[in-house]
This record gives sequence, C-alpha cells and structure tokens, in this order.
Amino acid sequence: MSADNGIYILKTRGPEYRVAHLQAVENYNTRAYYDGDIYRIEHVTDPDYQMEQSRAMWEDSPVFHNEDEAMDYAFQLQDEHVWTEYGICYIVIDRVF
Repeated sequence: MSADNGIYILKTRGPEYRVAHLQAVENYNTRAYYDGDIYRIEHVTDPDYQMEQSRAMWEDSPVFHNEDEAMDYAFQLQDEHVWTEYGICYIVIDRVF
C-alpha cells in the first residue's frame, strides 16, 4: 500500500517557506470531477487555483523567511515521521500566500 506522503516545502513570494507533512499533495494542482459516469482528473496550471488549494493545505504550517531554517525544520519533520514515500520536496508558486 502506498503512503503517498512526504515533507513538502512551499515557497511563495517574499520569499516565504511553509513546511508540512502532507498526503496527496498533488491536489494543489489537480481538479477531480464527474463527467457523466466518468471520474476525471485534470492537471491545473493556473497559479491562482494552485495558490487557493495550497492555502488550505499549508494553512497551519510554520512560516520561515530563511530557506536554511525551512530545510532544518523539514529534516526534523522527516525524522518524526520515520518514513515518507517522497521524502522532502519543494513546490514553488510565484504568488503571495
């Protein structure tokens, strides 16, 4: 069974870095819907949509203004969760959080 989890660093304008342990992070840039009887998933490249979804996913995350501090915290979270399927990953959205 897939854990579908990782430690994700979201970098936004500022720069600001938000770090969280998340599952199904691909939801920040995908949209799922029914088209008749067919369940469809589409990739969304609109940064406004991505930011809207990201705000919901990272809303309770600590905010860092220094990349090294964000990375240190990401390694700390990684240690707390012992194993993640995707490790530590970056997501960059050129928008204000």
